[in-house]
Amino acid sequence: MLDFNIMNVNLMEFIPPELLIMVVGLYIIGSYLKMINKIKDEYIPSILFPLAVISACLFLGGFTITNFYIGVASWGIAIGFNQVGVQYKKLKSK
Repeated sequence: MLDFNIMNVNLMEFIPPELLIMVVGLYIIGSYLKMINKIKDEYIPSILFPLAVISACLFLGGFTITNFYIGVASWGIAIGFNQVGVQYKKLKSK
């Protein structure tokens, strides 16, 4: 049996709180863009990507590689959560 007490690692030590805020914000913006029906669904991820990177760099203190990665990660997680929901609805309707 694997003993995880040896490492004594808290997962939240590796996840910056800014990342969680960015994910929620991007998800809300993406949902709004989908709701207004003026932008095709295929273009929403392309719009959210630069928005995520630029806002991460602006709000987190400048253009650093860490802030860039936080923007990319938050974009990926927000898009991923959305796609899980979309795929689940498609699977459920079959």
